Amino acid sequence: MEITIKTHPPEINGIMQLVEATKIFPYLTFVGEKSWQSFDGYYCAYRDQSFAGVLAVNRIGGWVKLGPLAVLPEHQGYSIATKLIQQAVSSEKDNIYLASANPSVWKIAQRLGFQESFTWANLPLAVRMIYFKMSIRVLLCGESLHFIKEVLRKQRIANVHGHQHFVYSGVQYNSRSCIINTC
Repeated sequence: MEITIKTHPPEINGIMQLVEATKIFPYLTFVGEKSWQSFDGYYCAYRDQSFAGVLAVNRIGGWVKLGPLAVLPEHQGYSIATKLIQQAVSSEKDNIYLASANPSVWKIAQRLGFQESFTWANLPLAVRMIYFKMSIRVLLCGESLHFIKEVLRKQRIANVHGHQHFVYSGVQYNSRSCIINTC
């Protein structure tokens, strides 16, 4: 078994597989076809040359937000999510932020040396701007109604709002020092 990671947007057939698979993922709310094409960067995973998953990246002001992250069901269990995050950590040069409601992603982040550093209330301005940019893109892509519908549906099956916030950086951040000194 060979797993390779490439830095390019997923092809349309991969995007369509992701959109369909998102319906069964309890923690990834919804990313539509057009939204998958609107991120600043991508890490695409291939298992034995078959598209297996993607980690999207957004960047602003010295910060990189990892996610959404999706691995197709038939490729889960091969450490592909870990490999995608590892590749991003080794390639990205800015502070790396990762938030997820998925307990499996929390474990990966902790194993890779991410520090749980923020809550939604004290995120750095640059990270808030990334979320704003992503929200505008969903609106511009015309996928906001479907997103809202999926949030409401998935609230019944998982805690889609119970995110933990992680940072990977040469500087160890804590919420108090970030608010006062560094952000």
